Amino acid sequence: MRRISAFILASMLAAVVAAPAMAAPATGITATPAASVTWAGTYTATFVRSASGIINETHRTNSAGAQNNWTNADVYLQFRPLTGPDGTGSPTPNPNCNPIGLVTAPFTYVNSDPAIAGTPTSGYFIGSNPYNVCVYLVNPMVASGTVDSAVQAGTTALLPSGLNGQFRIEVSGEWLNTPHGLVDAQYNNGDNGTAEPWPLVQEGWPSLGACWGRLFVNGACVDWGAFNPAHAYSYTLSASGSITLNVNDTYYPDNVGSLSFTITYLGL
Repeated sequence: MRRISAFILASMLAAVVAAPAMAAPATGITATPAASVTWAGTYTATFVRSASGIINETHRTNSAGAQNNWTNADVYLQFRPLTGPDGTGSPTPNPNCNPIGLVTAPFTYVNSDPAIAGTPTSGYFIGSNPYNVCVYLVNPMVASGTVDSAVQAGTTALLPSGLNGQFRIEVSGEWLNTPHGLVDAQYNNGDNGTAEPWPLVQEGWPSLGACWGRLFVNGACVDWGAFNPAHAYSYTLSASGSITLNVNDTYYPDNVGSLSFTITYLGL
């Protein structure tokens, strides 16, 4: 019985190995390897086209000025076909942009530059076919630094120009409210000095209110979430231009230490 079972199992495995892999639906488009191309006279970038028809443009430079028209931060672009390769019908890939990290609302592009033109079997942009354009930051982390607990004004982080969307602030660390105890972005350990782990966790100070010691965002007392023994928190907000972070205290000269932060662009 064991020999028969082993034989059957071996036969089944052989059949699975020998079976041809299921092919993805054909698009009628040939992939084009990545290459550096100069177009519109002063722009240079790396273009690559997949067999799905999606074109990615990276490493863009402009010898005559700004890298792009949307922001002073570097971007990369993805072009998603809006039709089939013959200019009609539905595209094989999803034409919609991933909304996470979009710099600007998607828009339609039709190529007219021979340097980046193509056909279904070669090159990049097929004839006068329309493409949905998705623009993303090369580096979504747009700012980082520290907030000195002894400086009332805190730290102002400048955001890339042209970005009007959602940002996530991530903050970590502790500072010492001498001679009392440790404080993080939202909580403190009262009068327990530098004891770790904190023997007491409280928000604010009994005589100074719940927002005492908290890390303010653009002058506002915000909720950084539940207490985290690792003293790492995040907060999401809509912003443009700049974000100011400062410790809320009534007396700053006796504060020691700083909090570290990063700011990441999330999209529109």
